[in-house]
Amino acid sequence: MKRKGICIGVACVLAMSAITGCGQSKEASVTAGGATQDTKVVTVSVAEVKQGSVMPGDKLLGEISPKTTVSITPKLSGTVVSVPVKKGQYVEKGQVIAKLDQTDYLLGVKQAEAAVRTAQAGLAQAQVSVDSAKSSLDQAKTAYKIKEAGQTSSEIAKQNVEIAQQNYDRLRSLVAAGAASTSQLDAAEGQLLQAKSALNQSAQGDVQNKGAITTASAALKQAQVSLDKTSKAAVQQAQVGLEKAKTALRDTIITAPTSGVLSTLAFEEGEVVGSQQEMATIISVNPVIIKINVSESSIPKFKLGIPLDVEVPALKTNVKASITYTGQQADKQSKMFPVELQIPNSDGRLLPGMKVNVLTQNMDSKSGLLVPTEAIIEKDGKKYVYVVEGNRAIKRDIITAEGDSGHVIVVNGLKAKEKVAVKGQAQLRDQAAVKVVQ
Repeated sequence: MKRKGICIGVACVLAMSAITGCGQSKEASVTAGGATQDTKVVTVSVAEVKQGSVMPGDKLLGEISPKTTVSITPKLSGTVVSVPVKKGQYVEKGQVIAKLDQTDYLLGVKQAEAAVRTAQAGLAQAQVSVDSAKSSLDQAKTAYKIKEAGQTSSEIAKQNVEIAQQNYDRLRSLVAAGAASTSQLDAAEGQLLQAKSALNQSAQGDVQNKGAITTASAALKQAQVSLDKTSKAAVQQAQVGLEKAKTALRDTIITAPTSGVLSTLAFEEGEVVGSQQEMATIISVNPVIIKINVSESSIPKFKLGIPLDVEVPALKTNVKASITYTGQQADKQSKMFPVELQIPNSDGRLLPGMKVNVLTQNMDSKSGLLVPTEAIIEKDGKKYVYVVEGNRAIKRDIITAEGDSGHVIVVNGLKAKEKVAVKGQAQLRDQAAVKVVQ
């Protein structure tokens, strides 16, 4: 009876345990489905945040670029009639890249030359008019003034009147004294009257001659203005038009503005091209340029002229480069500074677009609070880690600086000796339950 009672008691206890267990399982399920906190335990491994040093930018990813890239665009429209080069070919500065149909532009030059000849003929005729006006003015002046004596005709006539008057007065005195005859006096009087008449005629002639001089001077001035402002200007304008026509004709021959490789050639014979339409691109590939981005804390170490080794994975080789440019302003989005390096490329093996690794092991190391690289999760441009406290994982936003292949310096968000999840963190969320294993 005693043994039977014990069995019954054990059975009751087991039944109650089963009932309790079922209830707890259901409660956990409800909690998991309806509560904000998951009771699932995630197994993680952790590492301690501690002070240390890294080699910043042990390898900085870069890309090879041409030293220069020059686009070739025609200055005028036309049909391509000749393309003496091929894409990928090396061309010298001034080498012909293409020729356009010159028919219309040759005609334009001929028309401009004819316009120059017409303008020059007009200029010659204007010069004849000026010379004729000068001759007319000289004749008018000669008629007004006797050049040898420097006197006008009226002045000479006045002198003749004075002489005739003096002769008449002298003879009149002689006649009164009986020393001359009256006939002599009459003759002297006639000469005096003739001199006075000549004086009147000369005075009228001087007035006419002065008017002729004024008219001739005005004609000369007008002819000179026509020569200078009209005919000469017409010649100059025609010459400018001729030079423009010749320039347009020269522009039908498209030449390389610089030496380099024709990386693009976007036209063929027979195609019609428009002005300002890109026809080709020339790149200079000796030397080539490598462009990298450097953090704020590292940029002071990148000095002009510093030599660095560059790994070229595509060629499985390393080459030497030197720093030729350091940016003075960080990019607004990435907060990184642009840096350029230059590499000789006489054999042309280094091609634009090749990825390279700039090796910076010889640069100074950087010290700070270190966190393992694998602990960092990045999403939507933000970085965070999971700090393990007890049996909980707490999401923590962080700000990082330099790093190497193993660790990254954290400048904000963590403290020394805190433990961060380095394995299993991809399954975590804030306040998740964790179990730490080594």
